[in-house]
This record gives sequence, structure tokens and C-alpha cells, in this order.
Amino acid sequence: MSSAAVAAVPFLAHAAVHTVHERASLLAALAGCGGTGATPEPEFDDEVRGCAQVAAEVGGLLPLLRDDDPLVRRNTVRVARRATGGTLPTLLRELTGCYDSDPADAVRAEALTVLTLLDPDPLTAHRRLRSALTDPVPAVRAAAALALLERAEAPYPADVVAVLA
Repeated sequence: MSSAAVAAVPFLAHAAVHTVHERASLLAALAGCGGTGATPEPEFDDEVRGCAQVAAEVGGLLPLLRDDDPLVRRNTVRVARRATGGTLPTLLRELTGCYDSDPADAVRAEALTVLTLLDPDPLTAHRRLRSALTDPVPAVRAAAALALLERAEAPYPADVVAVLA
């Protein structure tokens, strides 16, 4: 991520909130800000700044979790993974609402993934994941199984592996 991209984050967030066309694309760009950590060392500071810039914008993007377009909602959830500090309690409530009741399966699965990453209580996150293994939606069950397997050691729990079989 370049310093120019970092500087663009507030403008991308503003555009995502105030435009209808290409909103999902703007949110996808924001979700990618901060990179994956796999970039060369000189860009690392920009990645850190990118994550911080996106985190500062998350609160203003939360109304998009109720957008009519499921791709907008899903990309908003993806952006929300960058949240930190004071926005976390509100965000966790909003994401829980998405996970519990969004009509789009992909949004629910993404919300479960981000809730698992951000929930400060590992026990609550684990219980949520175990419960999701019996969700009627295959994408939600798969997201739960993958998250549980990432935290497990071999031999992997048979009931979790069975979800992916």
C-alpha cells in the first residue's frame, strides 16, 4: 500500500457513504487497505497507517451494514475488521445483528468471521463458532469450521472436520 493510498482512505470512505454507484467497489478498496502483511518491508509503515486510517473511518461506515445491496453489506463487514478502540462495542453489536439476521448467507458468514477476529472474549467467540457448526447455511458452517480449525491442533475435532467434508 502506498502513502497515496493511505491518504485516500478518508475520501474513499466519504464516497462510499455518499454515493450509490460503485459503493461495493469503494468498500472493497477500503477493506484491502493495510495489506496482508506479505508486502516488502519498506511498505510496512504504510500498511500500519492504512489500517489506522480505515479504523478511524469504520464508525461512519456502519450505516452501510443496512444497505439494500448484499455485496455492500459484506464489504462493509470486511472493512469493519480493521476497527479498534472505542468503535468496537458498537461494531460488535452491529456485527452480531448481521450474523443473526442478515438475509444474505455470505454476509452472515463474513460477519461470523469478523466477529471471531474482533471479539475480546475468546470464550464467547468459541461458543459462537461451536453453535454456528449447526447453522442451516453451509457458508456459515464452513466459516465456523475453518475458524475453529485455525485454533485447533491435531488431531482435529471430528465434528469440525465433518462440516467441511
